[in-house]
Formats: sequence, C-alpha cells, structure tokens
Amino acid sequence: MDSLPTGMKPSSKQNSFIYFNTGYSFGSNAITNGLISTYLSNGFISDDIKDKVSSNLKNMNRLGGDFNASLGCKIHCDTLLGIKNVYYSIELKDANHIDAGFSKDLFEVYFRGNANYGGRTADFSNFNYNLLQYRELKLGLSKDYKRDSSATTVSVGISLVNGQNFQRIKAGNATLYTDPNGEFIDAAFNMQFNQSDSLKKNLFASNGYGLATDLSYTYRNEKKKYFISFSVEDLGFIEWNNHSSQITADSSYHFEGIVSNDLFNFQDTIKGKSPNLDSVYVQPFLNHHVFKTYTTLLPAIFTLSAGKELKTSIPGTNTISLNVNYRINANYIPMTWIELSHESAKRTIIKIDFAYGGYSTFFINAGFEKKFENGWHLSLGVSHIYEMIDYMNGRGQGAFVSLSKNI
Repeated sequence: MDSLPTGMKPSSKQNSFIYFNTGYSFGSNAITNGLISTYLSNGFISDDIKDKVSSNLKNMNRLGGDFNASLGCKIHCDTLLGIKNVYYSIELKDANHIDAGFSKDLFEVYFRGNANYGGRTADFSNFNYNLLQYRELKLGLSKDYKRDSSATTVSVGISLVNGQNFQRIKAGNATLYTDPNGEFIDAAFNMQFNQSDSLKKNLFASNGYGLATDLSYTYRNEKKKYFISFSVEDLGFIEWNNHSSQITADSSYHFEGIVSNDLFNFQDTIKGKSPNLDSVYVQPFLNHHVFKTYTTLLPAIFTLSAGKELKTSIPGTNTISLNVNYRINANYIPMTWIELSHESAKRTIIKIDFAYGGYSTFFINAGFEKKFENGWHLSLGVSHIYEMIDYMNGRGQGAFVSLSKNI
C-alpha cells in the first residue's frame, strides 16, 4: 500500500480495547504528486509537470492509492464457544481503492494529444484501471497459545461486504496510428468496461454484496527474541447487482477526411472539455452494452514478516524486521521493506522503514507510537518522507493515525 499500515492495534498483552484507524496513501513509479494534485484540483498542468512524469515513464507503469477508516473493538473472554482465553473483535471499515497499469504511449497521448505521434503507432495495450469503494462489517476471533519460552497467536475473521461503487477497464490489444499530415487515423481496440449502477453513488449506496476473510499467524520466541508472522487481509469478493453495466469494444476503424492529429487533447485539466469522446470517433467501438451481475475480487494483501530484537548499547528495546507483501488484482508488484524500531523505557516507540516496490520505487516511512499510563495508545505515521518534502516531483505520499483505549 506504499504507506505505513493503518491497522496499528495495541499489543495482545492488553486485555480489551477500542480503536479508530484512518489513513491514506498514493504511489507510482512515474506519476508525480504535482501532476495528481493539479489534475484533481482542475488546475493547469504545465509542460514542466508533464516533462517530469515523462522522464520517469517505463514501457509499462503503475499507480495506486487508498483511503481507509475503521472503528472497532477487541474483547477478551475467559471462555467463548468452548474455547478458553480467547478474544473476539468487531470492526466497521470504509475502504476506497484505485489502481491502474498503463503504457508510456497512453500517458503521452492522453496529456499531450496524438499530434506528436504523426507517422507512428501509439500502443495502449494491456491498460487496466480499477476503482473500488466498499464497506465491511468484520467479525473475528483470536487466541494465544503460550509455552515456557514462546507464544503463538492465531486469528481468523470473516467480513460482510457492502459494495458501493466500482469501475473497471481492461484492454487487450489497443493501438492508434496517426497520419503524418493528420488526415486520418487507424485505431484498433479490444477492451471491456464494467461499472456499478451509475444512478446510485451516494454515501449510503448499496450496489452489491460479498464476503471476505482475514487470517493471521504470529510466532514469538521470548528466549531468543525473534518473531515470524503471516497475514492475509480482505481476501474475498463482491457480486454487483444486475444494474451494473458491461460494455465491450472490439473493432478496427479508419477515420479519414478529417484533421485528427489532436484528437486526444484533454486541455490539461481533469474537467477539460473532450467532446470527441461522445462523437463518431468512439461509437463504432461500442459493440455490446448490457446490464448484468458482475463479480470482482477484492485487492487482498498477503504479508510475511520476520524480526529479531537487537543487542545494542542503546537503552530500550531495539528490533529489526524484514517484511514483504503482495496485493492481488491491483497492478501491484511485491513490496519489501526493512523496519528498524526503538521502544524506550517511557513507552515511546519510533519506527523507520526502508522500502521498495508496491506502486512506487524506493521510499522511506517513519512512525511514532506512545503508550500512555491511562490506557490510551496513539500511533502516527508518514510515508514517502522525501517525496513529501520534494512534493511536486515526488511519486508518493501518505499518512495515518491510530488511537485506541483500554477498556
């Protein structure tokens, strides 16, 4: 997710607690914060902003972002369903996710028009885009198994998912040839577009239902001071109702007798007028439009971590961990990060991560936690520190806050 996790919850040593988490993240190997913020604010996107992105572009590129918020509690029970010394949890979560995989040519044509491609073919193949908004009611159980020098924690949860909004575009082969004189273009597109009910997009919209699961396993060796953990979050699906649209486009077309060397000029803003999209240019490609149910898989996250307490002359508890995660169905590459953590005698924790992958390239995160004597626990974090400082040229950003209270 290219950011510190928003699900920072207190240690299992605390019997019961309530918590609130929220955070956002954005990352890309190419798209800058400057372009995203200008684009979304309907500002003018200068050539300098575009040139910076162009210098980052590879043949295929990625971007992704999340905004999540959750409110929940974890309660200790002596016995539950015949299981002794167990915890149960209840959580409400609001999830908003976007990701895309796109070619260099697609960016250049979208933001600069196709005039520069006179006599050449622009390749948009393998473009895909996902927008997903949903809410979850999470119910979970966890149990600690303790031995003389080790402890194992196993957690399992199930979520009832309410799908609010989704859009998905997936292209196979997609090319655009522009005549050097702008007198004709040859276009070939093979793509599919899916969208939930376009008439129900309010805050309380319900356009589909699904199920998901969370699983985690953690082993701690107190004698040798190391841990290993594995987790899966939001492994599930949403089945959208029969008011959802599916449009397929699979055609080759030749436009002739018109000036078409600036067909895809979007006037440098998100709300720039683009009447060509509803014109004769596009209509020949729309072969089939139906309303039907559609199933999407959630962008589940798999995480594997291993860490060890370090013996140093620095007072307090110092830990190093190696972590890797992967997100399915989300244009995500495996992300690996090394985390250094220091906990002082005053119950203050400082963390720093050195990470590579996900939606970004290399970036650094920092986190701060404070455990108060009255049972409150505060966690704060910032991701892509350098990119946040060099904001306009940076290719990622993020922040989170978590607050909990023992009960």
